[in-house]
Amino acid sequence: MYPMIREIAPNESMMTSPVGPPPPQLPPEITDRIMDCLRGDAQTLCSCALTCHAWLPRSQYNIYRMVELRSRAALTLLAIHSRRPHTYLYMHEALHELHLYDTPRQNPTSPEPQRSRTTTDASQPRSFVHLVPLVLSPHHLSSVKILEISSINWVTSPVNPSFPFQGRMFPQLVSLTLSECTFGSFGELRRMLLPP
Repeated sequence: MYPMIREIAPNESMMTSPVGPPPPQLPPEITDRIMDCLRGDAQTLCSCALTCHAWLPRSQYNIYRMVELRSRAALTLLAIHSRRPHTYLYMHEALHELHLYDTPRQNPTSPEPQRSRTTTDASQPRSFVHLVPLVLSPHHLSSVKILEISSINWVTSPVNPSFPFQGRMFPQLVSLTLSECTFGSFGELRRMLLPP
C-alpha cells in the first residue's frame, strides 16, 4: 500500500554544482575589438559596461571617444559625468572627437518663416557652445583632435575670449570644421581662431 522507498546511490551528475563549470572566456583583445566596432552605439556600449567588470574600461573608452552635444542639458550631463572619479580618466584619454550642434529652435505651429540668423534678438535662446570651455575641464579638452561646430549663431552668442582653438584649450587639435555658422564680422572669426 505504501510505495516502496529505496535509497538511490548518488551518481556523478548529482555531485556537480548546479551552476556548472565557468563558461569559456574570450581573450581581452577580441572583446576589445568587438567593443571598438560598437563605437557610436552608446546604448549597446552602456550595456557592455554593465555586463562585467572586465568590459568596463574599453566600453567607457569607446563611449567617450566621440561626443556629440546638441543642447545645454547634454553639456551639463557630460560635465557631471566628467567630475566622477571613475569616468574622469577615461574622458581625458578617450575624448578625441567633439561635435557641437546648435539646432535652430523654431515653433512648428508658427506660420512665419524663421528669422534671419544675423539678427540680434533677445528672445532668441543663446547657444550653449560658448559654455564648453567654462563647464568642461581643460584637462578633458586637451585630448580633442577633431572639433566640429555646426549651426551656431555667434552674433546672438558672442565668442567667449577663452574659446581659442589653438594653444592650451585644444593643444592636439588637427581638424576644425565650422559649418552653417554665422559671425558678426571677420574679426570675430579671427579672434576665435587666433589667441591674443
